[in-house]
Amino acid sequence: MSWAGWAKGRKVVSIVQLSGRIVASTGGSSLGGAGPLNLEAELTAAFAQPRVAAVALRVNSPGGSPVQASRLYNAVRDLRAKTGVPCYAFAEDVCASGGYYVAAAADKIFVDESSLVGSIGVIAGSFSAQKLVQGWGLERRKHVAGPRKQEIGDPSLPEDPEAVERFKELLGSVHGAFIDAVRATRREAIAKVGAGEERVFSGEVFSGRQAVELGLADDVGYLPTILARELGDKDLEYKVFRARKTFPQWASGAPHIWANALVEAAEATAVRAGVSSSVLDGPIRAEFRAGESPAVMSAATVMAAVRELRA
Repeated sequence: MSWAGWAKGRKVVSIVQLSGRIVASTGGSSLGGAGPLNLEAELTAAFAQPRVAAVALRVNSPGGSPVQASRLYNAVRDLRAKTGVPCYAFAEDVCASGGYYVAAAADKIFVDESSLVGSIGVIAGSFSAQKLVQGWGLERRKHVAGPRKQEIGDPSLPEDPEAVERFKELLGSVHGAFIDAVRATRREAIAKVGAGEERVFSGEVFSGRQAVELGLADDVGYLPTILARELGDKDLEYKVFRARKTFPQWASGAPHIWANALVEAAEATAVRAGVSSSVLDGPIRAEFRAGESPAVMSAATVMAAVRELRA
């Protein structure tokens, strides 16, 4: 936040980025995923910012763990209730499955016409290697305590129809919890447009425009424009939040820290300028040529991009 913004007392919008697969934080690399242990702290800080008028949740995720998605969903709803700060979700390329689960916790959901939205379902898969095992003359040996231990998922054994049915019941239970979470926040919107729940909760993926027509999203629009309309103010101050890295992740990426700080500053400027922060990709990525450390990215590179945005 700039000192000028502080002096003016402008409204603050906290932007929280949810990107990649939703996985449990392990203390090591999250492989590009959004771990709740990391993101929950950022959400808490985002809602607690001085003069915060809203939290914008940018979602670009195909989903992941239903348990971790549920944790983030409940974290957002709890923070909304405790602080009274509205939360608006913005779907980027993909806001599907667990990604939509989290977005559903927001007061409103906004999309791009080409966003992929929905996929309100649960999937689990495996493969069969039974013929391969037999062809190689291998014999599978397994010893269990409990007659239904590892009933399904062993690729070397044929499927047991009864075990498959029990597994489908398990998936159905998880799907039911997902549906209940969406109903808790989107029931009226879905009913208002007359969309049948059978299709909405079928696991189908929709375009952003279709999602609005089905009540899964509220409108098509761009983040700065939508926020200016919702908050009745175009002169907003933005602060960008990302999932914090654990110490092992931080230590392995220490040379990147200063560069990342510059990128975040440039992204905030891009949002204020009403331009997608993706326009920064060109000038910034040019500094990440093979053989060069990301730490060599200079302030001049970022500021040149910022000046273009302001022009």
